[in-house]
Amino acid sequence: MLDLTNLRMITNGNKTMLNALLTEFISTTDHDLKELSSAITDQKYGSIARLSHRIKGAAAIVGASELVELTAKLEAAAYQSGQDNPSDLLDRIVHCYKNVSEEINHYK
Repeated sequence: MLDLTNLRMITNGNKTMLNALLTEFISTTDHDLKELSSAITDQKYGSIARLSHRIKGAAAIVGASELVELTAKLEAAAYQSGQDNPSDLLDRIVHCYKNVSEEINHYK
């Protein structure tokens, strides 16, 4: 589920820096998911797209490919102004993120 190869290259194998980036990923993504939930409730599709894109980028850096795929789907749905149900995608994203964060915490 989590492939740290890219992050190890970015940090040049520095475990302290890698752990700091993982900690920042968790903190930022926790915050972004709360904002994303509010944006979905309020049907703010521009915010949904922006937050999905941000989470997708962060997930790509830490190697969470499933999270990247799910947030890409939500971003695309937001650009279609709700043609798909963003709440269903959010539930899947939150579940996936929970698994990723547990794996990160186990790694550290």
